[in-house]
Amino acid sequence: MHVPPLPWVFHHPSSRLQPMPDPSSSRRPPSVAAGLCETCHHRRLVPNTRGSVFSLCMLSRTDPSYPRYPRLPVLACPGYERTGP
Repeated sequence: MHVPPLPWVFHHPSSRLQPMPDPSSSRRPPSVAAGLCETCHHRRLVPNTRGSVFSLCMLSRTDPSYPRYPRLPVLACPGYERTGP
């Protein structure tokens, strides 16, 4: 029985060849906790066409000191306002 060769890719910094992940796999990487953004009134979730979802800080529209898409997890933010009760 002939087994087709696996596609191989070079992963830096290791110099070893490793098999590429199976694209047909339904496993997705775990989502990153957004820290304060998870419960902030100013966060809007922005999906893209590839299925990723980004946290947009709406304060960035009026105040340039806030990043449009902050690095997650956000542990401290002067503009944080909790959503809901």
